[in-house]
Amino acid sequence: MRVALVDRSDPRSIAVARAIAEHLKEADDVIRRRSWFARCNPTDSWRGTSIEQAYRSLHAARVFLTEILSDTEINALVPAAVARVQAYLPATDPQRIEIEKLPHAEPHTKRAELVRALERGYSATDEAHTRIRRFRNVLLCAAALIAACTFLFVREVAQDPTGVPFCFKPDITTAQAAALQSGRPAANQRSVCPSGEQAVGAEPLAPSSPDIWIIAGLGLLGGGLASAVSVRNMNHVATPYDVPLALALLKVPTGALTAVAGILLLGGGFVPGLSELDTQRQILAYALIFGYAQQLATRYLDNRATMLLAELPSKHSPRSPTRSVPATDQQPPSPTSADAIPPHSQQSTTAPAAGQPNANGKAHDPDDRGEQP
Repeated sequence: MRVALVDRSDPRSIAVARAIAEHLKEADDVIRRRSWFARCNPTDSWRGTSIEQAYRSLHAARVFLTEILSDTEINALVPAAVARVQAYLPATDPQRIEIEKLPHAEPHTKRAELVRALERGYSATDEAHTRIRRFRNVLLCAAALIAACTFLFVREVAQDPTGVPFCFKPDITTAQAAALQSGRPAANQRSVCPSGEQAVGAEPLAPSSPDIWIIAGLGLLGGGLASAVSVRNMNHVATPYDVPLALALLKVPTGALTAVAGILLLGGGFVPGLSELDTQRQILAYALIFGYAQQLATRYLDNRATMLLAELPSKHSPRSPTRSVPATDQQPPSPTSADAIPPHSQQSTTAPAAGQPNANGKAHDPDDRGEQP
C-alpha cells in the first residue's frame, strides 16, 4: 500500500489507503489479545470469532488494495484470482465461467472485474472454513454427549452388576463332564463372564463390577484403532479447525458404546448361533470387535469430513476444467463414412477381388488375415 501511494496523492487513493489501514488494524487487534482470559476463552475458539474476523479483515484489505495498484500489477494479480476461483467453485458455476474470462477482459474494465473475482474467491474461502468449523463443533458435541452417557451407564451398572448381566451360560460338553474328577454329578451349564470363567464342577460365577468396565475398556481400544485407521486415510489440508482430531474423539467413546450394546445383543440371543459364548477370551474378543465395528456407524461422518476438506484444496491440487472452455488437446474425429475418406484412400483400402493382383503385385487371398489394409 505504501509503495502504491508513492505516485498517488488524489483523495480517492488516500481514502482507499485509510480503509486498508482500518481493516489491517481490525485484524491486528483480534490476533494480539493482551488479557489471559481473552486468549483462553473457549467461546471464542468455539465460534471462531477471532480467526474469522482476522481473515475477513485481511481479505477486505487485499480487495481494497487493487484500487490503487498500477495496470501492470493488476495484470499480475489476475492468474492468482482466477486460480482461487477455480479451486473453490465448481466447473459449471456461472460466476466461475465469467471470471475465467478475466485475462482477456478490456483494460478499462479489468480492474473492476478483478475486484469482483477477489470478492467471490475470498467469500467462497470463508464459507468453506465456516462449514468446517460447524462440522467440527457438531462432532465435538456428539463425542461429549456419547462419552457422558456411556460413562453414566457404565457407572450405574458397575454399582448393580446383576441389573445388566454380561455373563453367559454355555452348556457343558460331554468331554468336559467326563474329565470331571469329582464323583458328584456336574451341572448342565457353567458361567462365563468377562472377568473370569467358571471351571467345570466349580461354584457358579455371579456378575461382578469389573465386567462392564472390561467391556467398555475393550470397546475404547477398538474405537481408538478405528479412529487411527480412518484419520490415516483422510486428506489433510491447511485449515485452522482440526476435523480429524474431532472425528477421533468421537470414535473412541462410540466404540465403548457399541461394545456394550453388542455384548448385550449377543446375550439376548439376537444373533443366531452366537447366543452362547464358551470362554472368557471369546467375550473379550467380541467386545474388541464390536468396538471397532462402530466404524460402520460413523462411516457417513468420515465421508462428510472428506468432502468438506476437499473443498479446501492445497496449492498443488488439480483444477477441474470448465465445461464452457473447449479442450485443446482433443484429436480430430476419425472419418466414419466413405464420403469423408479421400479418393486415393478409397482406392488403397478397397480389397481387390479374389485372384486379382493387389497394389504389391500379389494375388489377393481372402483367407490371408495377416495382411494389413
